[in-house]
Amino acid sequence: MYYRSIGQFGSVTRRAKVSNETNGGWGLMFETESMPYHQVGRPDGDGWSANTSDGPGFLAYGPYNNNVVPDWNTGVVKLAIDNVTAGNDLVATIDVYDATAGQIIAVRQIFRHDFQQANHYEFMIVPFAWEGRAGHTFEIRTFTHGTAYLRQDRQGTD
Repeated sequence: MYYRSIGQFGSVTRRAKVSNETNGGWGLMFETESMPYHQVGRPDGDGWSANTSDGPGFLAYGPYNNNVVPDWNTGVVKLAIDNVTAGNDLVATIDVYDATAGQIIAVRQIFRHDFQQANHYEFMIVPFAWEGRAGHTFEIRTFTHGTAYLRQDRQGTD
């Protein structure tokens, strides 16, 4: 399947990648629990988690990789939450960061009701353009607002 997007860099046609339970459509994928970059939380089974007592902070950030294709991309974070029926609090913010330029490229806010099911990993995506950034250092960051238990399994890009 292909799609066409018209944005600040003109018209782009790309092949769509399909996510499923084991494959998020990753081009670059990093296991969150194996990454050394966390401000809050702890190892938790197959991921890294934080709860309300941890307060706000980066659940994960990195991987400080400079192999992202300079094109339209999608940042992908595989997250789970413990409760989908409580108030629709802002629970996380995902951003794509160019560490070389010190610049946030794209942001997505994640609310509790964005999750379909409790305690089940779901792919949260944030589209971004990496045009003109060949060789720059890529970072995707998951900031927890300390309003829910969150567990992250993986992060990366298509």
